[in-house]
Amino acid sequence: TSHGFHFYKGAPLRNWLLYFTMEKRLAKQTDCLITINREDYERAVKFAPKSCKVEYMDGVGVNPLKFAPKSNAEKQEDREKNGFSSQDKIALYAAEFIHRKNHEFLIKGFQRVVKAQPNAKLLLAGIGPTQDEMRRLVERLELKNHVFFLNYRTDIPDLLAMSDIVISTSRQEGFPINVAEGIMTQTPCVVSNIRGNIDIIADGYNGYVYRQEDIEDFTEKVVEILANDCAREEMAKNCRETLDKISVEKLVAQMATIYSQVLKQEIKMG
Repeated sequence: TSHGFHFYKGAPLRNWLLYFTMEKRLAKQTDCLITINREDYERAVKFAPKSCKVEYMDGVGVNPLKFAPKSNAEKQEDREKNGFSSQDKIALYAAEFIHRKNHEFLIKGFQRVVKAQPNAKLLLAGIGPTQDEMRRLVERLELKNHVFFLNYRTDIPDLLAMSDIVISTSRQEGFPINVAEGIMTQTPCVVSNIRGNIDIIADGYNGYVYRQEDIEDFTEKVVEILANDCAREEMAKNCRETLDKISVEKLVAQMATIYSQVLKQEIKMG
C-alpha cells in the first residue's frame, strides 16, 4: 500500500528521478499496488506492468464511533471548557509543525482573515521543529489573541466537534487524516488543492478548495465560510454524504477483499 508517492504534481525533480525510478522497478516484483488517492492511482496504472494489479481505496479510514458530531449544547460545553465563546468562529489545524504542513502560509493568511472576521480563532494542535518559529511569527503579526498553540493533544475529536471549520494548508499529502476526521465530525473544511485533499473535499459542497500558495484565494474562502452560517450548516449536512466513503469498516472490508483476490490468484498460479 502506498500512502502517497514521493513524486507528485509539483514535486522536486530529484523526487521524480529517485522515487519514480524505484517505484517503477519495484512494481515489476509486486503482485498488487494499492493507492489511496486518485492522482497516485492514475499514475500507477500508467507505470505498473500488467503483472502488477493496481487498486484504489478511499484513504485509510476513520473510526465513526470516535469521530462523531456533537449537539449544539455539547459543542458549547466543550468551548467553555477551552475558554472560547459561542460568538467565536473557530478554525482547527491539527498537524505536525514541519515545512510540508505550511504553517507560515496559514498564519500570514489568518492575519487577513482576522481583519475581516475579528472574532476568528485559529487552533493549532501539534508539535514539531518549526513550532517556535511559528510562535515568533504570531507575536510579530500581533495575533496572540487569535492564534492558539495547543501542543500535542489526545482530544482531537472534542476539538473538531467544537470547531466551525477544519483547515489544511499542506503542500502535499497522501491521504489527509485531519481532513477525513473533520468530515467524520461533519465539520466543513478549507483545503489546498493537492492530491488527497481534493479526493475528500468537493469545492463549495462539503468545504472549499483554494489554490495552493494563493493567499487571497485562501483568505476569501475562509472568511466566506466563517461569515456565512447558513452555507456552513449546509456544507456540514453535505459532509454526511462522504461519511460512508471514508469509514474504517468499509475500507477494512475492501482491503480484505483485495488481499483475498491476490492470494487466490497466487494459489491458482502456484
